[in-house]
Amino acid sequence: MLRHRERKSATTGAFVEVTASSDTAKHPSGARNARGPAPAAHAHAADEPLVAVDDISIWYGDPRGEPVLGHVSLIAREGEFICLVGPSGCGKSTLLKAIAGFTPVGHGSIRVRGAEVRGPGSDRGMVFQEFALFPWLTVQENVLFGDKASAGSAQQRYDRASHYLDLVGLTRFRDHHPSQLSGGMRQRVALARAWANQPTVLLMDEPFGALDARTRQELQETLLRIFEEERTLCFFVTHDTSEAAYLADRIFIMHAHGARREELRIDVPRPRDRHSDAVQEQVRNLDRLAWEAQ
Repeated sequence: MLRHRERKSATTGAFVEVTASSDTAKHPSGARNARGPAPAAHAHAADEPLVAVDDISIWYGDPRGEPVLGHVSLIAREGEFICLVGPSGCGKSTLLKAIAGFTPVGHGSIRVRGAEVRGPGSDRGMVFQEFALFPWLTVQENVLFGDKASAGSAQQRYDRASHYLDLVGLTRFRDHHPSQLSGGMRQRVALARAWANQPTVLLMDEPFGALDARTRQELQETLLRIFEEERTLCFFVTHDTSEAAYLADRIFIMHAHGARREELRIDVPRPRDRHSDAVQEQVRNLDRLAWEAQ
């Protein structure tokens, strides 16, 4: 069953938390990762938001008209995996692109580590549904291209690219070109390139949406394996409620026309079994909320 906390006015833009009143919701937040707490480098995460979205509104065209996003506020901390779900046109991708600095904010502000976002930056990595690889570059060269803005020598960059290619299982394909790879393999390259740049925040806009079900699950496992090692703050847009419940620590449900926004916390310890009763209960909870969001 779902237990709704008192709702704030929709005009505040704040996400209203929704919790599950079951045994799966009784784990303390610090127990979500069964492998232990995040590394010491992230020790401040419990106190300071890494990303702060403060009452933003975004218009495409006439600012006197209806905003694409209206008065949205949220905070996210280091080491979190956050999914954004909701019907088409509710502003999920727009919010992601605003955090990335691709879409300007008409009202309010977005801050990363306290600095206001005024455009794209190497501290924010982006993975799109389209693979966005350079066809004339090899796999290794594509990953190295994403790492050009990082500090370190050429050898350090090469070693870093090799490390992430190994994590996504593409070491033996390093000299191939994108045209020689399957769709799933190309998206693995995109993930390796994004992480090789060592971003503060990784933003993913339906990265597995065009893949078949088996490849999608394989890439979910790859993504979580790297996330557990890196503990990079991740924002992930998806229409798939099963995917969101399996991946996320928190899920922001965005309703059509901005009428209401809610947050669902997934207090299921990691590593998770996607077929477990605990995860499937959260899928049902999210399905119910997503249906209301239409």
